[in-house]
Amino acid sequence: MRIIILCITMFLAASCARKIPADMLDMLQRQFMGQAMESGWKFVKVTHGFGGRELVVDILVTQPMKGTLEAQHELLKNKVCPPVNGNDEFWNKMQDYKLSIAAYTQDRKFTVLVDCENPLRPSGGSVR
Repeated sequence: MRIIILCITMFLAASCARKIPADMLDMLQRQFMGQAMESGWKFVKVTHGFGGRELVVDILVTQPMKGTLEAQHELLKNKVCPPVNGNDEFWNKMQDYKLSIAAYTQDRKFTVLVDCENPLRPSGGSVR
């Protein structure tokens, strides 16, 4: 039991110690705070995902999204993920990162997670 508690403590300490570079955080906040969101959607924060190079943008939604899971993924990819065209500077800076969007309700009962495709990364290209 002590080993499990120690492992959890070490994982949490390592997770908390990871910092998103300030310039990257500023860029993501500008991208998502200034973006036109669906009515009732709100940018919350950017956090690290499970990988050291995964960033997750949290979006709070007032109501669960309608439609199938596939339809919800498409909605997030088309409406929330940064656009492909005219956004080369953003995507160049994101070359070494995986960007995901997590849309959830206040109680986190309904959460949809989708990966944004970086158009400048070769198809199937992995994040370092």
